[in-house]
Amino acid sequence: IEEIQEIVTFAKKQGKLTILNMNRLFHEYELEELKTYIQFFLTLEIDYYICSDLAVLYIFMELGKLNQLIYHARTMITATEEANYWKNKGLHSVFVSNELTLEDIYAIATTKSIAIEAYGHHQIFSSKRDLVSLYFTQSNNSNRKPKFTKYLMQEELRNEKYPILENHHGTVIYSAYKYAILEELDKIKDL
Repeated sequence: IEEIQEIVTFAKKQGKLTILNMNRLFHEYELEELKTYIQFFLTLEIDYYICSDLAVLYIFMELGKLNQLIYHARTMITATEEANYWKNKGLHSVFVSNELTLEDIYAIATTKSIAIEAYGHHQIFSSKRDLVSLYFTQSNNSNRKPKFTKYLMQEELRNEKYPILENHHGTVIYSAYKYAILEELDKIKDL
């Protein structure tokens, strides 16, 4: 909390926007505490919040702050109608799917309410479960390292290696490749 306060204060002094990434799945038992945290973060005057869990969206709706929310449903926003649906609900913007062609992204960008992941590994799977720990337990594998260790996972009949990470929130698997549309951004930056 203190680090977030410091970062927000510093960014505001620099005239920069602040965006807090709350993009994970929350357990039912965490929702009251989550609401308390969100109410606190709103006092810091953070500009926008990124989320994928609809529970976060609901809390922002209850607080009348949907206009500060950026919905990041990974691969779900694939059409102009979907982006407009969330825009009409009052959200600031939505992340468009990384699996689309540039032409499709351009078409959806005309809604003027999208965000784009421009670089990095794309999250392709998440679970609240500790899947890496479960694997090591079931396989009696002695190479287990502590949580927060990034592993590479390879399917039996494929060459690609997928980064997989387990932490106290569960397990996330990322794409085997890094997604990059840095050069293409010039084509849609005006939208």
